[in-house]
Amino acid sequence: MNRLRLHHNTVWRWRGAIAVAALCALCLSTTTTATTTDSSTTAPVCRDVTVPVTLALLLPGTIRGTLCRAATGTVNPTVQLLLPGATYQSSYWDGEGVAAASYVAVATAAGATTLAIDRIGTGGSSAALSATVTAVTEAAVIHQVITALHQGSIDGQRHGQVVLIGHSLGSMESLIEASTYHDVAELVLTGYAHLPSVPGAVSTVLTGLRPAYREGFPDRDPGWLATIPGTRASLFDAANDVDPAVVVADEAHRDVVSAATLPDAIAGSLDPLVSAALRMPVLEVDGGQDGFFCGPLTAGCPTAAALYTREAASFPNTTLATVVLPDAGHDVSLARDGDQAATEIQSWLAEAATGHAARGPLPGSA
Repeated sequence: MNRLRLHHNTVWRWRGAIAVAALCALCLSTTTTATTTDSSTTAPVCRDVTVPVTLALLLPGTIRGTLCRAATGTVNPTVQLLLPGATYQSSYWDGEGVAAASYVAVATAAGATTLAIDRIGTGGSSAALSATVTAVTEAAVIHQVITALHQGSIDGQRHGQVVLIGHSLGSMESLIEASTYHDVAELVLTGYAHLPSVPGAVSTVLTGLRPAYREGFPDRDPGWLATIPGTRASLFDAANDVDPAVVVADEAHRDVVSAATLPDAIAGSLDPLVSAALRMPVLEVDGGQDGFFCGPLTAGCPTAAALYTREAASFPNTTLATVVLPDAGHDVSLARDGDQAATEIQSWLAEAATGHAARGPLPGSA
């Protein structure tokens, strides 16, 4: 315990240094609320839900999400909780409205129940002061949503098993949540690896992010950041592996991220004790052209085998499996071949549910 406390004290000291750098870059620049049903027999049945939570400083708040299930059959007692990345809403998981890019469509077609949520300060979830929104406080809120799913207070059904699936910043927060609370059955991390590309991250902060109040979000305090209009495709996609309709929809749904969240999340992703604390099976899914985690000054992600070799040592107390889409960028689910990744995730989860999660590079991956 003393070793753990000492280690985290060290992490907090250099975490502050990262926060200063982020601020310098900044200066340089549950109640069901609605129900919708598609008449198609294959489209999922979805409804909007809100979940009461306690935010930082013990303030009351709500998390908005979209709960979906297959159009036929019973509700799956296992639910996939989906967390989007920085500057994204829950709509990321539904292809930003483009059906061909919808992770939810693939998952529900396989019989899954999904809950995609807006993180604090984004979409329909509660607004908050940016300084109070960190990866640790976000993880505490996610834990409350998971507890509500277990207790059945969101949709009237107790979900005995929750699978936590994140993307990018959502993956980092998922990692922190799972290692802290140990309340999920499996963990899926997309658009993530332990060592980010420093050039890629710095380039994004300096050329892609600006104070949100200057970029179409006038009600946000200066600690909220947003992407500059027209830059998302170059930041998050591989040019040859994304539908133009998805690019347009992505720009239309752009959102914000708290500057205070970024150093906190990076610290957690670099801390070896965080991933070492995991006991549930883990799956990592990346695009080979991901500039954030497979770019310069990293070992790259050319294949699932290469990603596994790079990441396996970071998960000493659990099993790790890997998937790579060689042509995809950072936004794996929005890529033209993102449905392949979604299908691989469903197959891996089905096997994990039997108590025999696959490990290593998955056969269907590159």
